[in-house]
Amino acid sequence: MPPNFFTRGTLLTLVDVNRIIEERINIVDVVRRYVKLQSAGRRQTGLCPFHKEKTPSFSVNEERQFYHCFGCGAHGNALTFVMNLENLSFREAVKKLGTDFGVRELLQEQSTPEADRSEEERRQILSVNRLAALFFHRKLGESREPSDYLAKRDITPETIKRFGLGWIGNGDELILFLRNNGVPAKLMEKSGLARIDQSGNLRSFFHDRIMIPVVNMRRQVIGFGGRIIGPGEPKYLNTSETPVFLKRSSLFGANLVRDGLKDHKYLILTEGYFDVMALHAHGFTTAVAALGTAISEEHLKLIERFGVPLVMILDGDAAGRKAMRRVLELAIPEKLDLRAAFIESPDGKEDPDSLVRRPDGKERMETLLKGAKNITQYYLEELAEQALKDPVIPQRDMAKEEIAQLLRPLALHRRADHLNLIEKYCRNLPAVNDDEIKALLKYLQKLLRKESEKAGRGPAAANTDREAARPLAGTAELMRELLVLAATHRSLIPTLDDPFLLSHDDGEARLRLLAAHDGGEDDEAFEKIIADLDRDGKRTAAALRIDDAAAEMRFRQLLFKLRIADIDKAVRDLSGEATPESIAEIQRLMNRKKQLSSSLSGTGAAT
Repeated sequence: MPPNFFTRGTLLTLVDVNRIIEERINIVDVVRRYVKLQSAGRRQTGLCPFHKEKTPSFSVNEERQFYHCFGCGAHGNALTFVMNLENLSFREAVKKLGTDFGVRELLQEQSTPEADRSEEERRQILSVNRLAALFFHRKLGESREPSDYLAKRDITPETIKRFGLGWIGNGDELILFLRNNGVPAKLMEKSGLARIDQSGNLRSFFHDRIMIPVVNMRRQVIGFGGRIIGPGEPKYLNTSETPVFLKRSSLFGANLVRDGLKDHKYLILTEGYFDVMALHAHGFTTAVAALGTAISEEHLKLIERFGVPLVMILDGDAAGRKAMRRVLELAIPEKLDLRAAFIESPDGKEDPDSLVRRPDGKERMETLLKGAKNITQYYLEELAEQALKDPVIPQRDMAKEEIAQLLRPLALHRRADHLNLIEKYCRNLPAVNDDEIKALLKYLQKLLRKESEKAGRGPAAANTDREAARPLAGTAELMRELLVLAATHRSLIPTLDDPFLLSHDDGEARLRLLAAHDGGEDDEAFEKIIADLDRDGKRTAAALRIDDAAAEMRFRQLLFKLRIADIDKAVRDLSGEATPESIAEIQRLMNRKKQLSSSLSGTGAAT
């Protein structure tokens, strides 16, 4: 949320800040600092700074203090112009405008001792990260082995410079370098660059790795990814979370997106650092990657701000389909056009990095991106095919039920659109006749009508009310069971890196599990965490009795229940307010709860 501001002892709101800017700062004066403008009646026009163009389509309306590009759709006021063009936060943009145009009211920001300490700590960590990045980059130029490794992977000097790649050897040189530059040991620890070993000595967190800086939208180094080039695990190691580095809301390559959008009107989401670097090297300059964690709702919200479609590139195997299903369980921002594209290969080992580096790789990648489909529609079509052709009858029925679950939360017109597309897709399937397609659509419509009746006030609604009234288990117990499941079935651990779980943390167990997983710890480390979570061993015994597939299903059920508990709390907190905003937010939360409750019922967890 944007900060409040003081002026003459009066607290300013966001509305006040916008008003002061519009009254005291002419947008034309702001834009002229970046764009050559020419008069065109009541407007000023010029070449858009947000995308490449030869004919001016960028317009500034001085009367309304507003800009708009008829080419790329960029629009806003003086504040948003500076934020977007300079990659500044709200606070930074307000300060810049206040400084540049001498508006003192915009410089008198609210401050508290606690906020000042927090801001100073962030500034120091960012400064140390920048210093370390320069050290790593210099060491790479002096080291043959990592340079040879990068050359074998077609990483050119231009790409090395573009991404600021570096190298760290045994780590002692980094500690000495930072000490010589006046960085105290405590700050090295806080930045995630160093840790205290069992002997009480300060050691580098990274050693013998290619170092990849993670840079935010404001071009600040917030953390690092380290890639080992010899034998050893883990292959990749990320900076532990710090006040400036949160994996669930950070994207590798995000700092380069604005420039890339001048040539491309979409973003590409991949899984790894080298995927992003290879794509950029071959002209796909809007590629980004999550940092060793599952895509989160915060990632999607960050991407939504760019106002262009997002294409997720996924493996063409079962793991890729599973990843797509997990994304569909998130609250996908309404304005985000989220698409999926699958890399199909005989051995299942092709990835964006290896694909784009082939002789025909660029053309194949362009074809892949052009063929990307809306992620919901993609999954619906696969389910529809399963519902028609799976040789196991119960699997067909499960596919139909899942289609209904995905369609149920949608508005009626969007349901109809998806059903029409499903019908069109099915008509192109081999060995499927019209009668089978009509029967599938009729069955789906029947399921959806049944759910609509439950949502009404007829007799069926009573059953829904009874289910809704049934109390959930205590969230502390749910969280504890969820953590034990993850600790015993470790493929679930990356899913714990989800912001909504912050409010349900059980001590530090969640962070310990994530750290142990990222650090490639042995069984003993996980056993200690399990022992702290489950002293009588009952939860552990129950978790060990089920296989990975059943564990994943139970894990999803627990996540749904925790999300519903979060919504219930938020609604209670808002109920005392009677503003239009709070009423609208309560309505949105209740709709989200309805969606989650439907999904929870679909997992077989009605209790």
